[in-house]
Amino acid sequence: MATAIAQHKSNYGVKTVAFIGFSDAYGESWFKEFTKAADLAKIRIVANERFARNDASVTGQVLK
Repeated sequence: MATAIAQHKSNYGVKTVAFIGFSDAYGESWFKEFTKAADLAKIRIVANERFARNDASVTGQVLK
């Protein structure tokens, strides 16, 4: 899935992205896989923000 997302972004000219994900093992594994896919698609990851599953809002992370 990470490869498909990175390829789709690349096809539409996306050059930079920010990653936001869960602050647990699932989020970490997604970040690792997406990082590999983004590198292959020549997409630069400019931020890596995390949030807890039980957080009521991710506004703070998104606004960074």
